[in-house]
Amino acid sequence: MMHHLRALAAGLILAGGSAGAAAQTLPPIDLREGFENGNLNVGVLQPCYRPENVELDQQETVRIGRWAASLTVNPAPTDLLKARPSSTCMDPADPDAPFEDDGTERAELWERKDVRLPFGTEAWYGFSMFIGDTVPAENSGRLVIGQWKQGGGKSPFVAQRFTDRNFSVTIQQDAADGNECRILLAYQQDPPPQAESVNSVTGDPCMQDVTIQRFGHLPNPFGSWTDMVYRIKASPEGQGVVEVWAGGKLYARATGRIGYRTEPTTQYFKFGPYRDQATFSTTTYLDAFARGTAYEVVAMGGGDREIVVTSSD
Repeated sequence: MMHHLRALAAGLILAGGSAGAAAQTLPPIDLREGFENGNLNVGVLQPCYRPENVELDQQETVRIGRWAASLTVNPAPTDLLKARPSSTCMDPADPDAPFEDDGTERAELWERKDVRLPFGTEAWYGFSMFIGDTVPAENSGRLVIGQWKQGGGKSPFVAQRFTDRNFSVTIQQDAADGNECRILLAYQQDPPPQAESVNSVTGDPCMQDVTIQRFGHLPNPFGSWTDMVYRIKASPEGQGVVEVWAGGKLYARATGRIGYRTEPTTQYFKFGPYRDQATFSTTTYLDAFARGTAYEVVAMGGGDREIVVTSSD
């Protein structure tokens, strides 16, 4: 039954804005990226190349078809920090932006600038991910692999986080004091990786006007393919919804105030390891990415296809 949920007025209802005006400039909601052209540089997801990463279209570890993206982040070569070919990849469409070393390491693919949706557009996202087994059991530093950002430079309003090998999903909103409020939506195992909500500065509980429902613990994403689907509608005014699906099962839902109050901007998806500086390497794989207006449009790349499962040992 839940497989046939439909997004209400998908792509035309904007948080606090006019659907009619937005529809004139709205990019198509439907996107597909299966990496089958063998070239990461020409798809709807753009690579962010930096000396600490290796990003490839490869054929050894694949979920659907014959190709998938491989994204490896290594400890940053300190002697090359000032020679990085891009900035911190605030936008990979601007590779000549001045470099600012923020102490992070990343190997990410970003939704291209010309396909990004207005912030608050309701959309479904599906993708298959394979998280390498090299993430240590004790790694409390920041490690995000998959996130949704809104313009303005704040933390992602939806993020897949990995703390001590505990896979979790968080949402964010403005705290009452103006700081950021991070809210735990779903997680893999007990104990939870964080409190129900945490103020980014004070550490105090901070969630307001949002309801969290959990229907089970997230599956283990390490060392094998996990098929994810998200329903995303940000709304700082309180009409937002985020649903987290894995392997065809609904694991969590948030409704209410989701995202930050900012000037009108865009929302965009990024995938790949983004972390504080670390001493280990991590490889993740991405395949069958789709964006659309309903669950069945994006699940497993948007249709029934021959599935080829391989893994590199």
